[in-house]
Amino acid sequence: MKFLPASELTEEEVIEIRSCNLGLKELAVIYDYSPTTLSNVIFGDLLKWKHLPGAREPLKPHQKNAKLTEEDVLAIRSSDLTQKELAEKYNVTCMTISHIVRGKTWKHLPGARDPIVPSQRNHRTKLTKEEVLAIRGSDLNRKELAEKYNVTPATISYIVNRETWKHLPEKIT
Repeated sequence: MKFLPASELTEEEVIEIRSCNLGLKELAVIYDYSPTTLSNVIFGDLLKWKHLPGAREPLKPHQKNAKLTEEDVLAIRSSDLTQKELAEKYNVTCMTISHIVRGKTWKHLPGARDPIVPSQRNHRTKLTKEEVLAIRGSDLNRKELAEKYNVTPATISYIVNRETWKHLPEKIT
């Protein structure tokens, strides 16, 4: 690997490097320059190349080791591929893809899916959101509500005391 100054690169190479979506290590292999030199080229840290298009925004400290770019994240969030296929395509774990898609990471970018609330996750739930709100706003006693909605009085107590369905408001507004 060369440790030559980036000034040895041509303008065309600088533009090509900046437009490439590869990591520094892959670029270092292709161009035979150190990752540090290539980082300076990509982020426009060298005065000689500041005027050329495509310089990336400097990474924040917590992003220094990020494998993905913002463009990758936006593509992942809009993709029809499975999480496993995306993980293989971008060489990351399925958990990483899951966090990106659900907005647990890269929160500043649009396109994350709405978070799944517990009642949507549980396929066994017997009540709807509307029924829970009606229960909370009802004047009936717990036994009557349990019979009406075909659940146990304990379930009604959990709902009324907000031990379950916590994400919903107290009553219908």
